[in-house]
This record gives sequence, structure tokens and C-alpha cells, in this order.
Amino acid sequence: MSTSRLWVNIALFIFCSIFARFAFADCADSKANSLANSIDPACQNYQLSGEWSGVSGVLIPPKQISLSSHDHLDQIAKYMIPGYWDLNSLGITEKEPRAYISLWTEVSLSEELKEGERLALWPGRFQSAYRIYVDDGRGNIVKTYDTLSEFVPESDQPITELPQGRAAGKLMNGAHTQLPKLYPGAKVIIHMYNEDFRTGGASQPPLLGNADILYREMMQRWSWHILFLGACLLVAIYSASQALFSRSRRAMYAFSVVMSLGAGVRLLVTGSLLAYFVPGLTVVSHFYFTWISFLGLLAIFIYGQAHILPEVFESRPKLKTLSVALAVLPILLLLCIPLVDLHQFLLLGHGMRLLYIALALLYVVFLIYHVIRFPFKQWIPFVGIMLILIGGTSDALYYRRNTDPYIELFAIAMFTFIAVQVMYVGWGYMKLLIREKGLSLRLQELNESLEQQVKSRTQDLQEANKRLALAATTDALTKLPNRRAFDSRIEHELDRAKRDHSELCLAIADADWFKRVNDKYGHDFGDRVLQKMAEFFSQRLRRTDFVARMGGEEFAIILPVTNLLAAQKLMAELCENIKQLKFEGQPDFTVGISIGVAQWQPKESFVGLYQRADKALYNAKHSGRGTVCVDNS
Repeated sequence: MSTSRLWVNIALFIFCSIFARFAFADCADSKANSLANSIDPACQNYQLSGEWSGVSGVLIPPKQISLSSHDHLDQIAKYMIPGYWDLNSLGITEKEPRAYISLWTEVSLSEELKEGERLALWPGRFQSAYRIYVDDGRGNIVKTYDTLSEFVPESDQPITELPQGRAAGKLMNGAHTQLPKLYPGAKVIIHMYNEDFRTGGASQPPLLGNADILYREMMQRWSWHILFLGACLLVAIYSASQALFSRSRRAMYAFSVVMSLGAGVRLLVTGSLLAYFVPGLTVVSHFYFTWISFLGLLAIFIYGQAHILPEVFESRPKLKTLSVALAVLPILLLLCIPLVDLHQFLLLGHGMRLLYIALALLYVVFLIYHVIRFPFKQWIPFVGIMLILIGGTSDALYYRRNTDPYIELFAIAMFTFIAVQVMYVGWGYMKLLIREKGLSLRLQELNESLEQQVKSRTQDLQEANKRLALAATTDALTKLPNRRAFDSRIEHELDRAKRDHSELCLAIADADWFKRVNDKYGHDFGDRVLQKMAEFFSQRLRRTDFVARMGGEEFAIILPVTNLLAAQKLMAELCENIKQLKFEGQPDFTVGISIGVAQWQPKESFVGLYQRADKALYNAKHSGRGTVCVDNS
């Protein structure tokens, strides 16, 4: 296993562990069941958790809010905040599935709160509405804050006719009430009105304490949610860009987009941030949003298992079918929202959550078995998924106690896992691109080198071919064209003469008494004579003329665009001037040549022309040599 995978896994584990600490954060030394009129000094945020007084179906007036002055002592029950409430104590019947409850507690100012400076109250999370009274210690009760009268009018007598519609109370998340300056001996009376259901309760205790401390506590919690919400959006944008522009693992990136957005929505809801984007959000609406985000994210996560662990699901088609069915089930529950009331929806939702907790535990066992059996295959996804399942189970246990975690570990672990997977896949893809780029550059260099070599070899081959062609058409001794070059050139000139209807003459020159030269002076001197003759012909002939050595001491001269008279005159000059050649070592030696000239006739072949020129040369040899004879036939 690579080192990068190890560090990614360690980072994932540490990351989730840190937030597990926040999710399970409670004051270690606090008294969980403290009485309603006491504040636990070990808790920094002064949680008003524990037993509260309450009456179901009745709203108590301010003057009767004390236990000693209440007219219905037999109706008073104790309710734990946070926590679920006993169904019997709520007075729920078959005809009335909903129950209204009036809660109150009296808090005496003592210890840090005794001066009453800059005190504030944070109402918790799911309270529909509340009132705050202050007992100044002399029997005077003064109302300092009221959001309850918007829904239920205030009265001196208990109110039994409560609103029949669903709770329209706005979600008071994040709102904190600045209390007036209080004096020693005063009591703060908190009176909450809550429309709850069989499966409900107060999910967060109110907080009473220094305004700065409460505000800092709330901002710290919101800042974590905002931080991860922004991170979700960044991962979603990154994954969307990868899904659009990369060809590999497009399904994985598309799943990451959906999962990141789902986790962001979940954090937006559970972090109480939704109430700030939707100021009129009610308690019931928040219930729906909470369950919709949870069930939607659950469905996405279950359906995405086949993309996260393809090796596990490809070999198990039945397991893949089961995962699809389990992913569809939460969606079906969401589709039932218009058909059932909130009470029935919550019952179904809680039942489904317990079902999925059991299935999650079985899935963890299955993954552990798979990891033990195949310890080196896909172990990072296994660890990440197990952390997600454990985090989801812990959050479910918190919700089962009607207590919200500091930050939902299920969404955080899921987002972290997806982000790590996307970054890991993206980093692997980037490394692959870098490697491909390096290979491409290396291949380009090799191609350029190969092209250069091929070009160099081609040039060498062309030069060699030129040398071979030159050697094949050049006489080695005189450096004049040879018989092969002559044959090619005469055919070319004949074709041009035919095409242009021009004149053409052919002359054949032969050195006189050349055999005697070789016998008397030697063959080396004879070669020097031939070379000197070749140099003489090249200098004295026109640029358009062509001279070639035919063999021995015989030379052929092609005279394009030349009539017989001009050719005879030119050849006569050659015969006369060649006698002036001087040879080193033999100052008295002179060379003579005989020349036969013939003019090409239309429709005449090269063979006929050559034969007539050769015949003229023969006549020149027998006419005394050193002369020029022409063929007039």
C-alpha cells in the first residue's frame, strides 16, 4: 500500500475523531438531571437542562406559574429537557394525536449570575414560542420578553382553547434575548409553549448566562457549519469541473457532486443556518426540512456504494440490487409527505431510522469481514465508510434522546470521506496526466531525434545516390559523361528536336594514332593525353553542347540547335586548336583528332544518326586524319 494512501487514511481518521469529540461534547462534570431551579456551575454555557414543570393542554397565566399558587397541582408533571416525554403525561388520546404543553421553570440568580449584568437567554432549538418573566423578590412579576402572544393571547386564567392548526411558531434558532439588569434575590421565570408530537420533545435546553459567552458559543457552532458548508460547495464545484472535463471516473465525480451538495444541505439544516436564510421558517417546516435532508442524503449515500466500492458490488449482483432497493425506500417515504400528517410522517421516519441503524451495523460487520479477507484492497474506502456509519449511528442515538449533537458527525464524516476520495482520485489523475505529459514529451523528443536521424540518413542516402548516379554516368579517367549518360542525353535532345522542329548535329571525334602514343610513351602518358583532351573539349565547346567519352580515345559531341555547316566550322576549329596543347615532359608532342559530323533528319532514330556520324569519322580517318568529314546523305 502506498504511503500517500496511508497518510490520507490517517488524516481521515483524525479529522472524523476531532468532530466525534464535538458531537459527543457534554460537560463532563455536569449533573445531567439537575433540578430546574439550579444552574450547573461546571457548564460554561449554563444549560437549563433537567426537570421542568409542565401541564399538558393548558397555558398557565403569569400569576399562577409558581407551584405554590397553581390551582391544578394534580395536573403538574415533570419533563426532562432535553428528552422525549412520556405519552401519558402529554394526555394524548386516539382523537387528539397532538398535545400542547406549557413548560416553566424558575431560576434564582446566584454565583456568576447574582449581579444580573449582561444576562441573555438562548431559547434552544425547537421551542415554538416563549415568555420571560422576572420576579423581583417582592412578589412583583414583570414580563421582559414575549413571542407567545403572537399565537396565544395572555390571560389571568388558564387557557384551554389552544390553536388547532399546526404550530406556526418561528424557529428561534440563534436568537438570544438580552435581559434587563437584575438585582440579588430576583428570579427569572421562563415560560415556554410547545406544540409537540408523540415522537417529539425539547431537543435543546435553553441557555442562560453572560451574553458575550452565549454569543461566542453560538458563533463557534455556526462557524464550524459555515466552514464545512463552504468546503462542501468547493468540493462540489471541483467535482463538477472534473466530471465535465475528465473522461476517467466520471460517475465517481458526478456522485461526489450530488453527495457534497447533499451534505451541504444537511449541514445547513442541522446547523440552524436555514432559519437565517428563511426568516419565516416554522418549527413544523424545520421538521420536514430536517427529515428530507436526512433521508435524501441517506438515499444518495446508499445508492453511491456501488461507485465507491465497485469491486465489492460487481461480484455480488444481489447485493447491488438490495442497495438500490434500500436507496429507493427513503425516497418513497419522502413521496408520502403529501399523503400523511406530520405525526404519521415522524413515526415512519423514526421507524425507518432504527431500521437503517440495524442495517448499518450489519454493513459494518460485512465490511470488516471483507477487509479481513482482502486486507490490501480498497481499505481506505472501507475505513471511511465505517466511520460514516459509526458517525451516523452515534447521531441517531443522540436524536433518539432528543438531543442535537454539536455538529452532525454523519454529514461531516460523509463529506470528509467524499472529499478525500475526490482529492485522492484527482491527485492520482493529475499524476497520471503529469506522467502522460512526461511520456508525451519524451516521445516527442524521440520522434524529433528519429526524424533528425531519418533526415540525416535520407540526406546521406541522397548524396550517396547522387554519387552512385554520377559514378554510373561519369567516366572515371576524364570526368566526362560516359556512354550511359550519352545515350540518355541524345534521346532527350532528339525528343526536343522533334518537338521544337529544330536542327541537331552529332559529331564523333577520335584521337589520331593513339595506339602509337601508348606504345611509345606508355599508358600513363596516354591517360594524361585523354584527360587533357577532355579538358580541352569542356572549355572550347558551348554551354549547350554535350561531350562524352564513348570509350578508348573516342568522344561524342551533341550540338543542339545547330545546322551542318555551323557544326562543320566548329569542329574544324577544334581540330586546328587541339594541336596547340602542350604536355609536361614531352614538349615536342602534339595530338591530332579526326571528326565525323552528321545532321539529324526528321523521323531518323539515334542509331541511324550515330551510324552516319561514325561513317563520316571513318572517312576522315582515311582522308589523311586531322580533318573533319560530314555526312550529306
